[in-house]
Amino acid sequence: MNGLVQRGLEAHRSGKTAQAEQSYREALEQSPPDSDAFYLLGMLLHETGRSNEGAELICSGLRRHPNVALYHNGLGCILSALGRKDEALRNFLRSVELDPLFTDAQINLSLALVRCAPTQGSEMPSPGLVTFGQPSLESQREAEWALRTKTALQHALTLRPNHPGLLTNLGNIALAEGNLSAAVDFQQRAAGVDSGNTGIHINLAMALMQLGRVSKAISVMQNAIKIAPDQPAPHYHLAHALLLTGRYGEGWREYEWRLRLPDFPHEGTDSEIPPWVGQPLSGRRLLVYCEQGYGDAIQFVRFIPALVARGAQVVLSCPPPLTKLLATVSPDITIIIKGQAIGANYQVHLMSLPLLLGAPIPNKYPYLYTDPHLLASWRQQVTGPGLKIGLVWAGRPSHPNDKNRSLALSRFAALAKRQEVRLFSLQTGERAADLASTAWSAQITDLASGLIDFSETAAAIMALDLVLCVDTAVAHLAGALGRPTWVLLPFAPDWRWLHDGETCPWYPTMRLFRQPKPGDWDEPLEAILNEIDRLRRQVKEISQWFSMKFT
Repeated sequence: MNGLVQRGLEAHRSGKTAQAEQSYREALEQSPPDSDAFYLLGMLLHETGRSNEGAELICSGLRRHPNVALYHNGLGCILSALGRKDEALRNFLRSVELDPLFTDAQINLSLALVRCAPTQGSEMPSPGLVTFGQPSLESQREAEWALRTKTALQHALTLRPNHPGLLTNLGNIALAEGNLSAAVDFQQRAAGVDSGNTGIHINLAMALMQLGRVSKAISVMQNAIKIAPDQPAPHYHLAHALLLTGRYGEGWREYEWRLRLPDFPHEGTDSEIPPWVGQPLSGRRLLVYCEQGYGDAIQFVRFIPALVARGAQVVLSCPPPLTKLLATVSPDITIIIKGQAIGANYQVHLMSLPLLLGAPIPNKYPYLYTDPHLLASWRQQVTGPGLKIGLVWAGRPSHPNDKNRSLALSRFAALAKRQEVRLFSLQTGERAADLASTAWSAQITDLASGLIDFSETAAAIMALDLVLCVDTAVAHLAGALGRPTWVLLPFAPDWRWLHDGETCPWYPTMRLFRQPKPGDWDEPLEAILNEIDRLRRQVKEISQWFSMKFT
C-alpha cells in the first residue's frame, strides 16, 4: 500500500479525519493516483457528511479499476444513504458477483433487496442480474422478488448469524408468509442482539399482535418507549394495542402520537389556525378534519354533536364521497370538501375528539341517516321475497392488512345456494370485478353501478335486511345506520373491534364472526350459514303464523 495511503488510513482509524483527508488527497496528486485513495477518501467524506462528493470519488476509482468488490460495496453504502436505492442495489449485486465470499456485501445486498421491494408499476432494478419469469405479471413479479430477497437474507445469515438487520427482516418475511411463530422467534433474536433498536421492538410487537399475544406486545412497546420516549412510532403502535384491549383512556393519549409520524397526512390543515386542545367553544368556529380512511370518518363523526352542544360552530372538512352522508350527523354543522380553505378560530383532527372531549362513546344510534327520496328509489331496486343480504367480500387491495381481512368471493358459494336468500353485491373498487369470473354470479344482484357515493350506499343498505361484510368502510356505515350487520374478522383484528367477543362497543346492531386461528375462515363462515338458516326458519314460522291468523 502506498505510504501516504497507509499514513492516511492510520489517521482515519484514530479519528483524525483532517489529517487522514490530507494524506489521501496527497496520494491522489501522485502520478498515477493511488486507486485505494479514491475509495478511502470517498468513504471518509461520506462519514463527515459529504456523501455526494464521496460517491463521485469512488466512481472515479471504479473507472480505473471496475472489478474491485470493495469499491462497489462502499459506493453502494453511500448511494443507499443518499436514498438512491436502485443504484445502491446494483453496486451490491456487482460486489457479490465479483466476490461471493464478501460477507459485508452479501449482507448489504440482502438488506438492499428488502428496501427495493417492487410495488405495482415500479421498475425492477438491474433486471439483467435478477431473473424473473414474467415481469408483466405484477403478483408473480413481486413473489419472485420476495423469494430472491428471502434467499439472500438466509444466505447472509449463515455468514453473520447474529446480525439484527437480517434477523428482523427475515422475521418480517415470516410474518408476511403467515409463519407467526417463526416471525416472533426471529424478532426476539434480533431484539436480543440489538436491544436498543426501537424498530426491532415494533416488529416484535407486530408479530406478537398477529399471534394474539396482545399483553406481551404492550409490554414490548412500553420497553421501546423507555428506550426512545420521544419517538412517535412506539407510542402509535402501543395505542393500537391498548385500544384493542378496550383501555381507551390510555389508548387515546398514546394515539395522539400519530400526528407526529413523519408520513402522517396533514394536507388540508391550515398552519395559521391554532389547534383546539379543549378551549371554550361557545360562539367559536371549529374546523374539524376527517383523517385516514372513509371508515374512520364514519366511525368518529359521532362525536360531532358533542361539539355542537358546547356551542361550537362546526365546519367539517371531508372527502367528496362522504359530504352528503356526514351532513346528516347534525343539522347545525357546515360541510366543506377536504382542501377547501375557510377561516376558523380553532382546528382539530376528527380522531382526536374522544381524548379532547373526555367522554365515553356516544350511545345514540343511528347517528347517520338516509335521504328519503334515495331510499324510496333503492327500495324499488331491492325487491322480492326472501332475506335480502348485502355482501362485501373484500377491502382495498393496497390496505396493509388486506391479505388477512379479505376473502375470495367463492367462499360464499354455499350462502348463494340457500333458498329464500337473495344476495346483493355492495362491493366496489377493484374486487368488484370478481363477479365476472364467478360461475354463480347470476345469483348475486350487482348494485355497484349505483353506489356513486356513501349516501347512495347508505340508502341501498337501508333497503336490505342484513349486511354481511369484511372489515371495510361498509361495516362502519351499516353500523352507523343502525342496520343489522355481520362482520367477518381475521384472527388479529383491527383495534376497533377489540380482541374477542361477538359484539363491540361502537355499533350495537353489529355481530362479529372471528377467525379462531390465523387464516381459518371455515368456522366463521359455517357459523354464518347456521345463523342464516335459523333466520330463514324464523321468518317461515312467522309467515305461517300470519297465514293461519288472518286467513
